[in-house]
Amino acid sequence: MCPADRPGWILDQIDVDEQAASLWQLSAGDILRRVWIQRFKVVDGEVIWRIENQGELPPSAQSISSPYDSEARFSRKRATTWIGYKVHLSETCEADQPPLITQVTTTVSTEGDSDTLPPGGPTQIHQGLADRNLLPSQHLVDAGYMSADMLVQSQDTYQVDLVGPARKDQKWQALAGEG
Repeated sequence: MCPADRPGWILDQIDVDEQAASLWQLSAGDILRRVWIQRFKVVDGEVIWRIENQGELPPSAQSISSPYDSEARFSRKRATTWIGYKVHLSETCEADQPPLITQVTTTVSTEGDSDTLPPGGPTQIHQGLADRNLLPSQHLVDAGYMSADMLVQSQDTYQVDLVGPARKDQKWQALAGEG
């Protein structure tokens, strides 16, 4: 069988060739190995795809979605899907002035929006604004950033009033209409 006809041949060769083993130390070699393990399995000598809906693939937060950017992740928000990151923009909205972007925060796509605001959170939007003396007195946000904890923390820590719609109750009782 021609090596090109057998997926994984190059990985096998790296494993058995002492000189090629150093390729595992390279970032590209390591990513290739990890993608291979995440996406394929060998059953009865045949290479087959792992099946997502049978729990064979790792969660999106751990799965490498692009060999060109090993930190980019697959994400879904309602009907929209993508591979990459999320960007969170803060901008001014004064009636007599043009809107200006005051903060740009990029996160992995699998991180929840609400994880970007709190003190001690991974990206701390409010802290970034405070560091540049750009904290607003009111911060208009969408439902993804709203929670009782965020309302209290934003006020207590930064004296910022969060204003936005409350999140829809996603608990099974509310969804079933039986709670």
